Amino acid sequence: MTEYEDEDTENLCNAADEYHQLGNFAYLQRQFEQARQYYLKAVKILEDTGDLSNAADEYHQLGNIAFRQEQFELAKEYYFKALKIREDVGDLCNAADEYHQLGNVAYLQEKFELAQKYYLKALKIREDVEDLSKAASDYHQLGMVAQEQRKFEDAIAYYQKAFSVYQKSQDWYWVSQTLFKLGKVLEAQSNFSEALKIYIEAITIDIERNQDWIDEDINDLARMLQILGENQFDKIWFKVKGEECTGELRQRIWFARDK
Repeated sequence: MTEYEDEDTENLCNAADEYHQLGNFAYLQRQFEQARQYYLKAVKILEDTGDLSNAADEYHQLGNIAFRQEQFELAKEYYFKALKIREDVGDLCNAADEYHQLGNVAYLQEKFELAQKYYLKALKIREDVEDLSKAASDYHQLGMVAQEQRKFEDAIAYYQKAFSVYQKSQDWYWVSQTLFKLGKVLEAQSNFSEALKIYIEAITIDIERNQDWIDEDINDLARMLQILGENQFDKIWFKVKGEECTGELRQRIWFARDK
């Protein structure tokens, strides 16, 4: 129960929603202090009116601001507040988001075992409700944790799961990001032939979808060219693409190698 009349409560909730939207707008413009003030105004109203479910959204956003500003202890405090509310009201799907963000904080603090614990909690919820589109981000992050721990086979397995989901949903940004990570793991295993296949696949996607990443793709391919030699490079390229590497692309790869 609250001290407000129904009409007052409705007006206040509308105001809280407006503060939330203003916070979102400021956040997208990277005006984080302004966004923080709007979210704090919204959360005060929602707590006063007993609307804790929506207050969790404000805590989540406040956590995101602290995370972006690398105030990790403060970020954790807000994420835990949001998590408690979501678990208390049985909102497990959004609770998974809090676990994922707590995993991100732990990862950046290089607390990899803790990060793994949080990502697995998020993943369990998402797999149980068959929300594979979000589970893919957990697979990807678990791959990064395993990579940092030099558990390369685990990393490969997680990246492959993430890749499968991203490819099915045609999320080409994350398809390419996952291929990049997978290639780096294969390189760490000195499996340069398989890494080259991955990088060829990545640049094929990026030429069409992610132009900004082509220079990085060129550098990855040039590194494989330097390690494997021209003959092996050309054989693998033809096997993957069904055609030879020619023209401007070949010139750029060879130029990068020679640099």
